[in-house]
Formats: sequence, structure tokens, C-alpha cells
Amino acid sequence: RDECAYSVVKCGCEGCGAKVLRSQLAEHKASCVHREVRCEKCDQTVKAGEVSDHALGCARLEIECPHACGARVLRCDLAEHEKECENAVVSCSCAAHGCSFRGKGKKMAEHEEEAAAAHARLAGKRAEALEQELSELKAQRASRGRGASGGAAKVTWRIAGFTAKAQKKEQLLSNVFHVQTPAGTYHLHLSLAFAREAGSTRHGYAGVF
Repeated sequence: RDECAYSVVKCGCEGCGAKVLRSQLAEHKASCVHREVRCEKCDQTVKAGEVSDHALGCARLEIECPHACGARVLRCDLAEHEKECENAVVSCSCAAHGCSFRGKGKKMAEHEEEAAAAHARLAGKRAEALEQELSELKAQRASRGRGASGGAAKVTWRIAGFTAKAQKKEQLLSNVFHVQTPAGTYHLHLSLAFAREAGSTRHGYAGVF
């Protein structure tokens, strides 16, 4: 049965659900839109039914320069060609520093020559701005470091009936303090404990934690 010319078999191409007689399988596969073929220009494997769509975007397809300079280039080389194409409108090489001029190749060359002094001033201003930003970042980092490690914060804790509580050797707990520092806000409370010196009825000490 497996070799019978009239048995029904599946195409076998990925994505194709066709079932045909074994005797017609080769003919079907030869025209199946799901069969894999290779692009003659870029050697990429694509499905037969997608060849036309692939050709429209194939990287190795030769196309005319869209800026009407007359050159024909591979699509994958177009970006490099546009850097030298005299008809391509491009941004000034000093655009990152604030120059807004856009023009074609020849005009761009003239502009960059005529605006050299202005470009130098723009680059200088940009360098100053970057230096200022760097200084501010360094200052912020230093401030955070001081706040996290050596910064001092003052809080006031008023204790009503302090003398009586001290005599009773009560352990006191403060309310929560909200301390703002360059490193952020800290939430803390203080604990005060009283104790007498060994062998003394008058002298003692207090510990704050």
C-alpha cells in the first residue's frame, strides 16, 4: 500500500495541508507555493509564494538612487552611497552640537567651509555644557556620599517628667523622627535607658540608642 500510486499522501512542505495521490505528488510539489526556493540574488531561502514580496525588499537587488543622481546601487549599499551622493539632502555634521542646516552634497561642503567658525563656537558651548553637567553630577555624588556616611542631623526630644522617670529608671522610647539628608529620608526613633554606677546611690548614667 505504501508504494501504491493511488494512495493518498500529504504534500510534506511546511504550511501546506494538501493531500494528493502518490502518482501526483511530484507534480504538486513542483508547483506548491509552500516549497522552499533560493533567491537568485541574495541566496536566502524563501517560500515560492513569497518570492515576489521578497524581491521587493531583497538586500541584493539593484535599484536606482532615490535622489535621481543616475547611479544604480545594491539596496544594501544605498546608505553608504547616500553619504557621498551629491543629490542627497543630509544634515550638517555639526548637527549634534546644534547646527540645523540641511542640504545637498555640494551645498553641504560650501556650508561647512563657510560656517567653520560658527561650528567651532557651537562645539565649544556644547563642551562647556557637558563639563557643567559633569561637575553637577560629581557634586551630587559627593553630597550623597557625605549624607550617607558623615552627615550630621539634629533632632529634639522633649521628655515630660524627666527627673521622676530617671529616678524610677524607666526605659523611654521616642516618637519616630523623620530626618531629611542628601542621601534620602530616614525614619528613626531613640531609646533612653538609665542605670546607676556600681556601689553608688547617687551617681548613674543614661544610654541613648
